[in-house]
Formats: sequence, C-alpha cells, structure tokens
Amino acid sequence: MNGPLWYSAIIRTPMENKKPRLLFVDDDTLLLETLKATFWRGHVVETCTSPLAALELLKSGKRYAVIVSDMSMPFMNGVDFLRQAAALDRDAVRIMLTGYADLDTAMAAVNDGGVSHFLTKPCPTTNLKEVINTCIVSYMERTAAPDDDIVFSAPLDRFVGVSDVVVRLRAMLHRLGQVDATVLFTGESGTGKSLAAEVLHAVSPRSKKPFVRVNCPSLSEGVFAAELFGSVRGAYTGAVRDSMGRFMAADGGSILLDEIGDVPVEMQSKLLQVIERKEFERVGDHKTIKADVRIIAATNADLGQLVEQGLFRKDLFYRLNVMHLELPPLRERREDIPLLVKAFLDELAKQFDSKSIKISDNALNLLKQYSWPGNVRELRHSLERGATLCVNGVIRMIDLPNSLLAGAKTQVSSQYEEMSEREMLLAALKGASWNKARAARELGMSRSSLYRKMKESGIQKDESAN
Repeated sequence: MNGPLWYSAIIRTPMENKKPRLLFVDDDTLLLETLKATFWRGHVVETCTSPLAALELLKSGKRYAVIVSDMSMPFMNGVDFLRQAAALDRDAVRIMLTGYADLDTAMAAVNDGGVSHFLTKPCPTTNLKEVINTCIVSYMERTAAPDDDIVFSAPLDRFVGVSDVVVRLRAMLHRLGQVDATVLFTGESGTGKSLAAEVLHAVSPRSKKPFVRVNCPSLSEGVFAAELFGSVRGAYTGAVRDSMGRFMAADGGSILLDEIGDVPVEMQSKLLQVIERKEFERVGDHKTIKADVRIIAATNADLGQLVEQGLFRKDLFYRLNVMHLELPPLRERREDIPLLVKAFLDELAKQFDSKSIKISDNALNLLKQYSWPGNVRELRHSLERGATLCVNGVIRMIDLPNSLLAGAKTQVSSQYEEMSEREMLLAALKGASWNKARAARELGMSRSSLYRKMKESGIQKDESAN
C-alpha cells in the first residue's frame, strides 16, 4: 500500500457516501410495508407491487445492492423478472422469496434468474436480515475499489499498520460498518478485538449512539441476566430498585460481548433469544422489551471446539458467526511493529507530558525480533515500562521488561552475526552515542569487558567523530 497511512475521506465504491439500496418486488402490499419498516434503518428501501414497474426503475438507471422478488406475480413471474433484472443490473445480488417452493422452481430461479438465495414464506425477519446482510457484504466486496485504492474515514486510523492483513482488515471493517449484521471477532489475547469492535461501531450509522462493552467472564452466573437485561425491584435479594441492563444502555447503538466463549451454557439461551427475536425481558418482569442493538462478539477461544465439547450452543454459534473476522497475532505482522512503536511512543509522550520519547536502534531491533505472545497489548505495556525507566527520553534495551531482556544476548548475537567483533563493538557504541556503560549493557557484557575488547580491537576514543 503506497502513500500515507491515515486518511480523511471515504471509500470509493458505487455506494459512495450512501446507504445500501434494497429493492423489494411483491404483489402483497402488506408484506412490502412490513419489509420497509424492517429495513429502513441503515438502508435505502424501495418497493414495487409489479415486476414491470421494477424493471422501469432499473431501466431509468437506478442500481441496487440486493433485489428481493416474489415468485408468483401478475404479468410476469419472479424468474423472468430476475433474469431481465440481471441484464440491467449485473452487480445486484438477487433473492427469490416465495410461498410455493419446489425443487424445479428453485433450480429455474438459480439457473435462469441468477438467484443467490431461495427463501420460502413465511420467512422469519431475523433470517431474512442475515441473508440480506450477507448479500450486501458480497455486493460490496465485488463492487468496491481494490484495497490499495481504499480511502479510509478517521476512526480506521486507530488500526495502525501497513501489512497486507491490516490493510484488508481496515477495508473489511469499513464495509461491515455499512451493514447491521452481527459480527464475531476471534484471535489471540491482545490482538485488538475490542479495538476492532469500537472502530466498527464508529464507522457505522449507529456511531452517535452508545457503545457498551460487556466483559463476560467478570459476570457470575447469578447476576449475568440482571447485568445484561436489567431487573425490577424485588426480583432477587438485594434488588432494592429497578435497574437498567447493558442492552437497555446500548439502545440504538452497539454492544460488545467480550470473551463470549466464557458465557455459562445456562445463560446462552437468553442471548440466543435476543439475537433471534431482538427482544428480552428484565429479571422479575414479564414485559417484553425490544432490543434495537447491534451485537458484536469477541473471543480468543475456538467456539467450534467448544460446540463439539458441549460447552457452547451450536445454534448460538451459527447466529454469532454471520460475519467472522480473525485478527492476526503480532508475530505475523512484524512489519507493523515500527509504526506501532511510533504511535505508542507518541501517546506515552503526551501521557508523561514529555516533548518526545525515542527508542534506540538496538532496542527497536529487539522488539522486531521478539515473539510477542501477548501481542499488541504486550508491546504497549513493554513500551510503557521503558518510557517510565528510560534516561533522557530514549528507551534502551536495559529499560525493557525482563521477558524481553532474557533473550537480549541471543538477539544481539543474531543481529551482529555477519559482523566482525570490531564492527559489532562499533555499531553498539554508535547506537549508544558512545556511552560505554549503555553500550556494554546492550551487548550483554560488563563495562570492563567492553573496555578490554575495545583495546584489543584498536577502537580509539576519537572514532566517535566518524
């Protein structure tokens, strides 16, 4: 990816600066009103009771991300309509919705009408939403500019990096921000799953509404339901007043269920109800409350394996796994480490009220070679320690955590393995600005050993001018 990492405009696609456009074609006016009411948020919805009228819209130049058509309609059936629609709008994803399903009809719809999904009536709203969201993402992936040409909005700046995997991740977050689908983030601890969820919320139409994070392991089984869904006075011992749960607090916005793999099996059915029906009940109350919330989940666990072990519901896993993004470990994106270091040091300089905090070349090389089992989180904590202990605003190897320093001698040897001993000593001395004590520490030897080796190698004090 060429050019600067941070941008201020938006992605250039056929949906530039617009909501995804949906076209529903059905002779059932009541159904069309229901669909319009269901999909108005986050989409531009148009409806037609006649396939002939819908074709006129397409002939006038209107284009759609998804076209949903009934099968049996006056003047023209759904297969013929979608075949003609495909000729006018090749990019639109086409869905057939019918009350009369049979294998021959389905095959005709797929072969002749280019239909990607064939759904039977009555189709639950939740199922239709998931299918349409999937189709919108498919449409955006096919019609968007290549990742190298994407121009990002400001919140995506927070995902720092130039590696291919980070460029693709930012592009996918931008695209998923335009649809209201449930998203599951997976990856090792410290890879940035919570940050990804915050960025996804920030680039979505819900960005002006609350973003609520729930740390699932911190909630005991006894208070889990009350914390998530709220409770009424007297619902349990200690419930002296009505309480608003996290879902009510996130109304209109997004909720992150962090480490969802740790949710007790007994409580998973309640989460499934919220995801499927978009409704819940407070503890001690029978009144149903509608949930206008985007659900984002994150985990470092293998949910598929938990399903096999009977520790996670299969139906809940499928509901959460509508859109799945795996965040890479830091060891697989080492080229991003220098940029991450700079970003973190800029933050720490502001935090410590310092003009700037720098890092020595040897210390940076060590960071680039370390395996980072704790990923980006461990990197930041290491730099925070270094910024606290460093002298004159420069982090050196000796300022880094012991876990890194334990391998420092090996790392330095590897770094200088192509050099003669004299070249190695000179490189370390220059990197330490000819401070002998500091150079000795970074080389993993005593100061007296350094002086002896300098004498043996014929290194003079006046070489500091070179």
